[in-house]
Amino acid sequence: MARIKLLKSLALANLIVLSAAPVLADDHTSGTTSKVVFSGIDFADDSIAGYTGIIVSANRDLGKDGILFRLVGVNAQYEYDTTLPAPTVIDGDGWFLDAMVGYQFLRTGYRIAGYIGVDYQDHDLTPNDPFNSVNGDEVGFKVVGEFETDATSRLYLGALASYSTAFDTYWARGRVGLRHEDWIFGVEGGGSGNEGYDVQRIGGFVDMPLAMGPLSGRLTGYAGHQFADEEDSFGLGGGEGLYGGVGYSFSF
Repeated sequence: MARIKLLKSLALANLIVLSAAPVLADDHTSGTTSKVVFSGIDFADDSIAGYTGIIVSANRDLGKDGILFRLVGVNAQYEYDTTLPAPTVIDGDGWFLDAMVGYQFLRTGYRIAGYIGVDYQDHDLTPNDPFNSVNGDEVGFKVVGEFETDATSRLYLGALASYSTAFDTYWARGRVGLRHEDWIFGVEGGGSGNEGYDVQRIGGFVDMPLAMGPLSGRLTGYAGHQFADEEDSFGLGGGEGLYGGVGYSFSF
């Protein structure tokens, strides 16, 4: 990136995402847990984003079917080139916050969850780009769906997708992997977009146990190649080339 601003923060009131989510079905924390906190960073050419979130079980037990409350936020820094009205580099600063309620079903070997809620997005473009419809703030209705196999299966399957009416934003990712001594190695593919951009990704990931004091959780790293139509790109997805990131989650 020719110039990229530092992330202003990886948290907003300690609860500030691209719709990322923690591993719940595969959590190895001992005892009953009712909350999951997760955070991470994602990057691509001309784009970087930090996210933080929390999921809380209404029945105080994530190991059972029940209602879930979710609060997630993201700060994204990105840039893109425009030729109208003159060749210009636009710096974007995006903030995202969603508040959702959902329900999870745990069955032998897998977990399914769905959420509905409100999504707020704010995009600040410098200099202002009147030709980009993804500009300013917008509130929308958001849905999220999750599927994941648990630790009883050596084959790991995971899928996560979301859609928001705010700027017609979508995000999706699927993963296939194998477990080996509490580690998961695999491949992933997905895509994201809104009214201003559309990108697709293919790569690999590794997921491993992580301990921090009395808490235990999971750490995930991923990388691969991103495909983008840069001639029609006006957004935070970044350009074509390498992408990657790292995230973690803790339950308590």
